[in-house]
Amino acid sequence: MSFWEWLMSLFGGGGTETPATFPPPTKPSGPTELRIGVKGKWKTKDKYDPLDAHEFWWEWGDGTHTEWDDDGESAKHAYTKAGTFFITAETRCPMRLFQSGPSAALKVVVN
Repeated sequence: MSFWEWLMSLFGGGGTETPATFPPPTKPSGPTELRIGVKGKWKTKDKYDPLDAHEFWWEWGDGTHTEWDDDGESAKHAYTKAGTFFITAETRCPMRLFQSGPSAALKVVVN
């Protein structure tokens, strides 16, 4: 077993193709009501970071998302249509060895 296989086995990973998982970030916090076209800002926090480095990915619930960003503990988004949307965030280490599942969803109503 290589060092990386051993390291990943400690965190539930299996092989080098699939990142090991760790707990998702906290539920996003920020506005729960917005107007169409107005940017909101949401924040999350990484719960577990074995390498002390992380990138974030945000799903906005309207079919769009951010790219992985190492400065993404907070993110902004404007909705282009009215509706109810559910925002989630994920985190991973920049080496892609560890990745979370999605956070709990925050409901946002856009008018």
